[in-house]
Amino acid sequence: MLAFPPPAIPGIGATGGFNMQLEALGGQSPEELASVMQSFVVAANGNPVIERAYSTFSASVPTLRLNVDRVKAENLGVPVSTLFTTLQAQLGSLFVNDFNAFGRTYQVNLAADQQFRGSIDDILNLYVRNKKGQMVPVRTIATVEPDLGPILVMRYNNFASATINGSTAPGYSSGQAIEALKQVAADSLPRGYGYEWSGLTYQEVTAAGQVGLIFLLAITFGYLFLVGQYESWSVPFAVITSVTVAVL
Repeated sequence: MLAFPPPAIPGIGATGGFNMQLEALGGQSPEELASVMQSFVVAANGNPVIERAYSTFSASVPTLRLNVDRVKAENLGVPVSTLFTTLQAQLGSLFVNDFNAFGRTYQVNLAADQQFRGSIDDILNLYVRNKKGQMVPVRTIATVEPDLGPILVMRYNNFASATINGSTAPGYSSGQAIEALKQVAADSLPRGYGYEWSGLTYQEVTAAGQVGLIFLLAITFGYLFLVGQYESWSVPFAVITSVTVAVL
C-alpha cells in the first residue's frame, strides 16, 4: 500500500512532490522500459536529496495472450475485425444504441454474464460468424496462453512512458531535487531513453528564471496603482522606496 500526498495546487498533477515521465524514445518494449525505470528509481533513492522515488508502472502483470491464426481465419472466411468485435462484446462490453423511455435516455450495452467469461475455456468456446453466415468456433482460429505484461502503457509526447513520482528530503528544495534527478538521469539512463517533467514540476521548470521579471512587473503595477491613487507621478516613488527600506 502506498500513501500519495495531495498536490500542492489542486488540479495540477495527481500527487504531491515531483512528477517525471521516463520515455522510451526508440520504441523499446514495456519489459525494457520497466527494467530501465527500476534502475533509475534505485539510483534516485540513493541520492540524499531524494527522500523517496517510486513508480506504479509494471510489465509483469499476469495477462492472457490471444494468438490468432490469420491465415486460417482468412481461409475460413472469418474477418479478424469480426473476431475482435465478438471478443469485445463477450469479454468486455459493446455499445449498441440509445433509447428514450419515461423522459430519460438509456444506453444499451452488450456483454456476457460473468459466469460465461471467467476462464480461458469460455473464450475458446465462443463462436464467430464468417462471410457465409456460418458459425466458426474461436478455438479453431485462435489460442490463448498465460503471459506477463503491462496492465496499461501510457504515452507522453507519443512515446511509451513510465511515470516516476517522489518527494524531496527534508532540508532540500524542490529545485535541488530537480537538479538531482537531472544528474541521476545523465548518469544512469542508457541511450534511447529520455525524460520529461509533468504536473507541478513542469510548471516549476517552465517558470524558472522568471522571478526577476515577475518582481519587476509587480513593482510596475504597484507604481501605476499608486499613481492613480495619489494622482501624482512623483509621490509613489517615495512610497515604494519607504516600503523597500522598511522590509530591509
